[in-house]
Amino acid sequence: RTQARADADALRLRLMQETAEIRSRLVQAIAEQQSLTTKVVPAAREALRLHQEEFAAGMADLPAVLDSQRAVIDVESQVLTSRLRAAEAVIDLHALLNGFATSTQP
Repeated sequence: RTQARADADALRLRLMQETAEIRSRLVQAIAEQQSLTTKVVPAAREALRLHQEEFAAGMADLPAVLDSQRAVIDVESQVLTSRLRAAEAVIDLHALLNGFATSTQP
């Protein structure tokens, strides 16, 4: 009985540690996604818009417009990467909890 209790305590501790690590990854991914979508993406799109207007007015060259387009694509890619990391964390948490539930059933 003492060994069973020790095993249960060890399993509980491992579950808590792994859950905390996964939660940390999820929170970080969500925070990054929010920062990108509320600040970085709009700024990159605005820079692109300005470069396009300057180009149309003959005040900017094509490489400046293309660089701005590349910047928008890069930050949108970062948003997708942060969404992927958040989804992976949710999947990892589900797998961890599902494995825990399965291992504790008689």
